[in-house]
Amino acid sequence: MGIINVLDIHVANLIAAGEVVERPASAVKELIENSIDAGADKITVEIKKGGVSFIRVCDNGKGMSREDVPVCIKRHATSKISNQWDLGKIMTLGFRGEALAAISSVSKVRIMTKRQEDKIGTLMMCNPGEEVVMADTGCPNGTTVVVEELFANVPARRKFLKKDMTEGMAVSNIVEKLALSKPDIAFKFITDDAVKFSTAGDGKLSNVIYALYGRDFIKKMTAVNWLTEGVKVYGYIGNPDNIKSNRNHQILFVNDRFIRNKTISAALEQAYDSYIPEGKFPCCVLKIDVHPAFVDANVHPTKAEVKFSDERQIFDAIYATVRGALENSVARPTVMNDKYDVFVPEFLESSKKQEGLNIINSFVPVEERDEKVKPEKISFTNEMNISTEFSSLGEIETTSKPIIESKVFTDDEPIVSVPMIDNIPVESKSAFNNVFGDNYIGRIESPNGKYIYKSTDAVQETAEKELPFYKIIGEAFYSYIFVEMADKILLIDKHAAHERIIFEELKNNMKKKKNVLQFLLVPIKLELDSVEMAAVEEYCDDIAAIGFETRREENGDLMLYAIPIGLEIDAAVDLYMTVCTRLSQGTGSAELTKDIVFEKALYQASCKAAIKAGRPDAKEDTEAFVKKLMGLPDIKYCPHGRPVAFEVTKDSIEKQFKRK
Repeated sequence: MGIINVLDIHVANLIAAGEVVERPASAVKELIENSIDAGADKITVEIKKGGVSFIRVCDNGKGMSREDVPVCIKRHATSKISNQWDLGKIMTLGFRGEALAAISSVSKVRIMTKRQEDKIGTLMMCNPGEEVVMADTGCPNGTTVVVEELFANVPARRKFLKKDMTEGMAVSNIVEKLALSKPDIAFKFITDDAVKFSTAGDGKLSNVIYALYGRDFIKKMTAVNWLTEGVKVYGYIGNPDNIKSNRNHQILFVNDRFIRNKTISAALEQAYDSYIPEGKFPCCVLKIDVHPAFVDANVHPTKAEVKFSDERQIFDAIYATVRGALENSVARPTVMNDKYDVFVPEFLESSKKQEGLNIINSFVPVEERDEKVKPEKISFTNEMNISTEFSSLGEIETTSKPIIESKVFTDDEPIVSVPMIDNIPVESKSAFNNVFGDNYIGRIESPNGKYIYKSTDAVQETAEKELPFYKIIGEAFYSYIFVEMADKILLIDKHAAHERIIFEELKNNMKKKKNVLQFLLVPIKLELDSVEMAAVEEYCDDIAAIGFETRREENGDLMLYAIPIGLEIDAAVDLYMTVCTRLSQGTGSAELTKDIVFEKALYQASCKAAIKAGRPDAKEDTEAFVKKLMGLPDIKYCPHGRPVAFEVTKDSIEKQFKRK
């Protein structure tokens, strides 16, 4: 006798219900998605006791005919697809035809529905294991679904539900996500007879974010909107000061479907590299529109995950959009107070421009400064080549290049950076050494024992920029510089700001240098699994382009023969493995992964090189530093994610003193 049983429809429905409806939030999600697909522009969701005892979803959609109502609770009954070809162009949220069948198999369900052309509505009542009851009823156009006593007939599943409050929060979370996905639909959410939130349905995503998370949250968001190679990315990303300790506020949509996707999350978080502290996560409400033929929404029972035909294209689009916004659009943080919540735009947009800028002196008195840090004129001679010049930092290219001709620097030329060579950590030396190119004139030793690097490019760029009006009005605690501008005051953290300036200069010089290989005396065997090996084969040109040379031996071993210059062998192997992993998972490109690894090595170098908070600095140093910062309006956060300056508007100050 055979041991394989064909399950009856009742048991099969219970199993399907466990896949589709895990908790009240799952049922609410399925019902709202049906309402959206029905064309509703007003949806009300009401729950009691976390949704376990009562769920009601009411919409003003197109409704159902009397003939369709009893069919809608059958398994695989759907109006969204009719053949296999429709699976390649799914744009609706629900399409499997399992939601109502699953819900009705584990709860009491009432459906009231009416189309606009019908004179009277239809009422259907169904209880698990009982005959369906149909009747006429009076009701508005649209559909209302009431679900009661969820999992009452499946006690094994009901005992795994959490407390009513926890289940209610899960339902609220689902309704929030769906409201964000459809800002043109007015949502209202009621729990235990109390309205928790409602949205206007005016089509503005910012208004939905405001309704759900409040004014302070939306004010720390930046709008993004970009279209590239058939992928549209738009929505809002959090400013670097709007970060969380988890990913709960990373809200992602693909074709208006709330999803989880490691490729999108990786692109988002890598774009924030050097803008937020490690261990923190950015917030976003990010939408991605892509042709439905290139995305598979049928890879998860609850449609919570999607799969892209070209993961790398999606990654590149997300990264470029978010990184571009961070570098060009994110405003400086502002100093707020509870009474006067004033929005401050990008400071350059409202600042006066002034040629022939002269810095007005208003500093800590000179007599209170440490005379040892007061600079004098500095000169150096062209006696060494590049290799010898930077030997204290570690070995670099063996090719000798003459330093640019001798030059005497005057007080009129700002100091670009002041690295303290002896304090640069060992692990940063190679990377620090590798970024200096021909545009760096050389190393100069000042009377106070520090080394000063001057960049011809940086000096020229600063001179050519048209700076906004500003004057330095003081310094507090030898740490914070106050700068008056046209309509605001900048409160600058001198260490954080200088650290970012140095970091950007080092990074720019790193990018200007071509990849140079350093060959290994003894090749290294690389241990890769089959998935990573496939990535190596597919992206071999990309991996070679960042400075790696590998060869497959006759016995099948993959050997590493050359690595990028500036990396220790162990670090290079780690980088190679990281690149392979990210490429195989679709969570990064070879070039970007290399840049991130090198940038992390520069963090400590720039930190050690920057002027220190709590130490007095010469007036000339401060003037030069502030002038440099004024010419770089895109510098707003240090490499560790801390703000370099806060803004206090004149308007907010006058309101504090009741002048307005």
